[in-house]
Amino acid sequence: MDCIGLAAGVNVFNQGIRSSSALNNALTPSQLSTIYKSPLAVEQLSQRERHMVSTIYAEAFTSEMKTATYIAAACPAASLLTLQRNAPFKRPPGSRKPPGDKDVQQIEERESTLEKEEEA
Repeated sequence: MDCIGLAAGVNVFNQGIRSSSALNNALTPSQLSTIYKSPLAVEQLSQRERHMVSTIYAEAFTSEMKTATYIAAACPAASLLTLQRNAPFKRPPGSRKPPGDKDVQQIEERESTLEKEEEA
């Protein structure tokens, strides 16, 4: 479930960056394309542009982490909703029958018999 939160968070991050009007107005389409592909391209920008990009990235990252946290927090509640009181038990093909009370008694009797034989 954590992957769902992270995926949603990354989507929020990307949308936050791409929809930033300050970023779209300050940078050329070529510069935008370059920083979308590699955040290291920010080093090629001027000091003012670099500061603006880092501020927008920080805001988008904060939104991403909040989204991932909210989804991760909702996952335990969602898993509780899938809990069934009388869930059907289906044994996989070829699996053994789980031991019942009589089977457990027989196993214990065999073990005690084997222990007595080993002692003798």
